[in-house]
Amino acid sequence: MKNASLGFLFLFLFQWTEDARASHAMGAEIQYTCLGNNQYLVTVFFYRDCFGIAAPAQMDLNITSSCYPSQDVFLDTLSSTPTQISTVCPTEQTTCQGGIFTGIEEWKYQGIVTLPGTCADWILSHSESARNAALTTITGAGSDILYFYALLNNTNGICNNSPSFESRAVPFACVGQQFCYSNSASDSDGDSLYYELVTPLTSSNTTVTYLPGYSYLQPLLSNPPVAFSSSNGFMCMVPMQPDVTVFAVLVSEFRNGILIGQIERDVQLTINNCNNNFPQLTGVNGTPSTDVNACPNIPLNFNIYNFDADNTDNTSISWDNGIPAASFTVFGNYRPSATFNWTPTTADVSSIPYCFSATVRDDHCPYFGTTSTNYCITVLPMTDIYCRLLGINTIENEPPLFIFPNPSSVEINLKPINTGVLIIFDSNGKIIFQTKAIADEEMSVDVSHFAKGIYQVLVNSRFLRSKGRFIVQ
Repeated sequence: MKNASLGFLFLFLFQWTEDARASHAMGAEIQYTCLGNNQYLVTVFFYRDCFGIAAPAQMDLNITSSCYPSQDVFLDTLSSTPTQISTVCPTEQTTCQGGIFTGIEEWKYQGIVTLPGTCADWILSHSESARNAALTTITGAGSDILYFYALLNNTNGICNNSPSFESRAVPFACVGQQFCYSNSASDSDGDSLYYELVTPLTSSNTTVTYLPGYSYLQPLLSNPPVAFSSSNGFMCMVPMQPDVTVFAVLVSEFRNGILIGQIERDVQLTINNCNNNFPQLTGVNGTPSTDVNACPNIPLNFNIYNFDADNTDNTSISWDNGIPAASFTVFGNYRPSATFNWTPTTADVSSIPYCFSATVRDDHCPYFGTTSTNYCITVLPMTDIYCRLLGINTIENEPPLFIFPNPSSVEINLKPINTGVLIIFDSNGKIIFQTKAIADEEMSVDVSHFAKGIYQVLVNSRFLRSKGRFIVQ
């Protein structure tokens, strides 16, 4: 009996070791580019825990539809050397380098897929064994399959390119600190994208099972609850305890109201107890607001600043290129800032905002602190009062208003050169103050109740307009 017990214990430990070693799959997604003639360049992004087994030498892509028999295509790695995802400061080492901190590798697999014909429901998928044993929020940690897929519709001559994510599917967060993570994707075809949280898959028709207290909508304990945007995939939370959890994001793309593609990404989120205050980004021009209005053919530019309560930390800023026609310029070193520039056209006028995400990261040890902020711009028609009255592009050479003191936190004084209606706009284009102005008469405006930021002033009359800007600090 004693030998049997020892044998069982040995078998249990052996199986546990094998599961821990084999459970290397942290996250994944599929993207594709249409080459024409029903050919697609398919790329798989796979994230491996360095504590587990090696990444596959090839990626087996299963292709199914309701129109043709299934087939398998093998994708090759783009490089024999993966990209190591940095999670710790330079003085520490991850398990990829023989250290103790979680090490992550990003592997890319790629190949050309030729479809035998047209169908509305082509599914490209892969099943990887097994999910990370470090997961603490599901029942199948270390044993569940990680299944992920993409859908494409190539009927009616559609030659579609899938959306592409800008962030990596292995974020880290800290207990008690707000963390925002961008799942936003860009689409080269300009298709409409819809985002939703879905339950991570273990096969085409089975899902992971969350432990009590967790779900696909609330994959971690957060106060306030996890918030997710269906318009851009932006996700914010304040974790309440250490966890390693998993969630999945499905992005559906529509063209003229027709579903033409989907990509499902599987994401592992690690939550640690940290000794780090995460850096944060400001809103537009240092204000709390992250939404702004713009007008066609009028340059829009604003600054983004960052702050970090840990004075010795250096920070860096990047963005997701969410508005490809815009530019994002970072300047400075210790606490860099960024300038966003975009001149929308009349074709960009839409009630649906254009959004991008910016990310700030510090160099705190042992774990970096990273968080993102989403910025949205609504392009108004020129007939809108903001565009019509402000008319920056048409009054750039109009006489300026003399405003003093500037900046101010109490009041501003100005002396208009024309009689008319004085209008003050905030950075969102909202009218927050208006009154009558008399030519050559000095007047004062109380700004003590204004939020900090940059404001536009316009004195509008029938035959003359004058303008100016001031800062409330």
